Amino acid sequence: MLRLFDSPLLRDWAFWLTIGWAALGATAIGTSKDHSGIPAWLDTLLATLTFAALFGLVPAWIRLIVRRIRQRRSQRHSMASAKAVAAWPSRNALPEPAPDQPSPRPDSRAEPEPVPKQEQVQKAPASFDHRRASRPSRTTSRKSVPLEKDRYRETTSVLSDARSRLPHPLARAVRTFQLANTSRGQYEALLDAAEILAIVMSTTAATLLPVVAHPVETGNATFGTWTTWLGKLRDTSPARTPPVPGLQEALKGAPGNPGIVTCLNSLREERNRSAHGDKPKSREEAAMRVRESAPHLEAALARAGFLQGLQWLLIDSFDYEERSHDFNVVARVAMGDHPDFASRPYTWHVPVSRHDVYVLSPQGPVPMSDLVASRYCPQCHQPEMCFASKVDKKHGTIHWKSFAQGHGVGESGLRSEMPAQNAS
Repeated sequence: MLRLFDSPLLRDWAFWLTIGWAALGATAIGTSKDHSGIPAWLDTLLATLTFAALFGLVPAWIRLIVRRIRQRRSQRHSMASAKAVAAWPSRNALPEPAPDQPSPRPDSRAEPEPVPKQEQVQKAPASFDHRRASRPSRTTSRKSVPLEKDRYRETTSVLSDARSRLPHPLARAVRTFQLANTSRGQYEALLDAAEILAIVMSTTAATLLPVVAHPVETGNATFGTWTTWLGKLRDTSPARTPPVPGLQEALKGAPGNPGIVTCLNSLREERNRSAHGDKPKSREEAAMRVRESAPHLEAALARAGFLQGLQWLLIDSFDYEERSHDFNVVARVAMGDHPDFASRPYTWHVPVSRHDVYVLSPQGPVPMSDLVASRYCPQCHQPEMCFASKVDKKHGTIHWKSFAQGHGVGESGLRSEMPAQNAS
């Protein structure tokens, strides 16, 4: 009985309005003496139905229509809000900062390196615009995906320094790893960053050590191509190669602290495992593999810290000064993860080539012509930083591939004679 009186129908004013009008019609017509020739019971019944329908059911029906319209509007508004909330993390979420480290900004530039006092910052000419809009990497999806809770979110000083101070291809790869939305995306980005680290270190070392063999022989270069070359360089006697500050320490390591080759080989084995059909089968497995492999990447990046002092420069212009016999050069510093390279002036005693990539060593600029170049990518429709993925010494050609997307961007001729001896 209590449930009956607690029914929503009995709490609805429209129900009681209908009952009231029915009772009023029955009472008014039932007590009337004039029925116009109609039987009293029929006249009372018709009046009761008319009053109940006209003054009770019709208002209730109109109220139902209004409520349905308002409910549909509320549902559309809720769906739009839910989509906006779901899309917000993928566009704006940043990795959580460590307690002692500030959170790196994706659009922050690398801190300026010391330059000579007489140098002043100049704006590079617009004839070769190397600015690149931010775009998804080959390891990230173009769709907005909510951040997963089990993704790797460590932000250490090693990762922060790598993003702000290492050569641009490597810094951007580390940024992609940190900002990947899903565990699977982080897994692929981690392996890409490890391979790019091997390429950047190999090409830089080969540029500064011209007496050793070229890292890439005939055939497409793989992750193992670069780690094998670095392993041979590690076993080379230091007396046979000019010193590069920090290189031998990074290659050989110390007791209890493995060298960079050991760390990269661990990541290469994980890449081979994935390439031969043993990819993570679930989000949880991908997160577990990232947690297992990330320490190897961070240890390798820590060992590669000496690259901070070997800036990659993209030459924009240069002029010869007759009085001093110097070359006034404007170059873009391709360091850090920001796509807009800061332009700086330099004064050198040697000529350089426009639009080529150089390593600024303690002895001066060294061209990376046969290893790293800036090439126009027909798929991305803009210049891309590329590396030599295949060298055909028989025909004297180099095949180029972009760091960021892995696109093949054509070929060019060799500019220098590669030494034939081995690094071992």
